[in-house]
Amino acid sequence: MDKNNLHAVGQFKDKVYDAKTGELIKETEWSKNTIVNNINKAIAYALAGKGGLCYWAVGSGQASWSDTNLPSPSPTDTQLSNEIGRKAIPSSAFKFLDASGNVTADITNVLQITLTFNASECNGDWREFAIIGGDATSELNSGIMINHKIHKLQSKTENLQIERSMRFTFNNNN
Repeated sequence: MDKNNLHAVGQFKDKVYDAKTGELIKETEWSKNTIVNNINKAIAYALAGKGGLCYWAVGSGQASWSDTNLPSPSPTDTQLSNEIGRKAIPSSAFKFLDASGNVTADITNVLQITLTFNASECNGDWREFAIIGGDATSELNSGIMINHKIHKLQSKTENLQIERSMRFTFNNNN
């Protein structure tokens, strides 16, 4: 394999808080998610100066999904199975991380996006998510999907605030 081929790895974690008290209810471990083939289109779109990573989309998945029988996302996925909402990602949500996982002012090959879904945002049953770029708008299912994660049910209500973090690590294949 050509050592100049770019390889991307994605990981995510959640912190779930009581929206009224701010108390941490649950924190998940970092887990992998699928980087989809269209990441190349999103990168090309960004390099052309037309836009970057714009939205964090969440979905309820399919009714047949259960926590004991979750499907695996495919690199060919282009949309969530059932998108229920999305939130714009402000530039302040993007941070570079050093080799130890600490935020740094230097540009590195590790990019972390941290976004908080407040009490009134994207409420419903969450089973999947994606970062959306390219020509994405606030309209559901618009834009270019770059990753896809299917996970156990997280019921998001007005009583919860969820902080989601997504890390992308870019390396050359060797």
